[in-house]
Amino acid sequence: MKRITWIDVHKCAEQLFNVWVEQPELRWAQKSWTALEANGLTGYESEIEKCKVYIRLLVLADLYRQFCHTAYDETYDGHHLSYLCDEFLSKFKLSPFYVGQLVGEPFYDDTEDEEPDDAQLLNSGVRRCVTLLRRETLAALIKYFGSPEGLFVSLRLSKEAEEVICPDPKTLYLAGADFAELNAWEWLNTEIHA
Repeated sequence: MKRITWIDVHKCAEQLFNVWVEQPELRWAQKSWTALEANGLTGYESEIEKCKVYIRLLVLADLYRQFCHTAYDETYDGHHLSYLCDEFLSKFKLSPFYVGQLVGEPFYDDTEDEEPDDAQLLNSGVRRCVTLLRRETLAALIKYFGSPEGLFVSLRLSKEAEEVICPDPKTLYLAGADFAELNAWEWLNTEIHA
């Protein structure tokens, strides 16, 4: 089985995880990629599986940016995922055929009488794949960080310039949390149980 390593995706991650000055969030991204590796989600034996592995990086970036939007009011919405997809697709040339196979159902909103171009269809298909791969990605993160609380703490601490370790995420996960971070905890719980 072949594997896609952090070294293979880190340049793209620098673009996708570009939220904080000096990008301390890249530590979280790398740890999260390690979580995927530990759960067998970075290996592939076919081109369709290879597409899934690459798209999981985008799932991580989308989760991270949604967390930052909820906890810290960093601007991010559905349109921003489309821009992230464009950035992602500029680095990784995914086959529309394999993305279409992953999606396996209609995924493009037919608006007006406009026929989408190939780039729009590919972007839409990748965004649909982000949704489809979200659950297994979250499960891998929870397993790696030890609990939903551990994942939450890792996200909260990811913006710190120096790496900070929380000795007991199960009991300290809300210590010092402000109202927005409490909302982020609720958002994360909703994502986990969706």
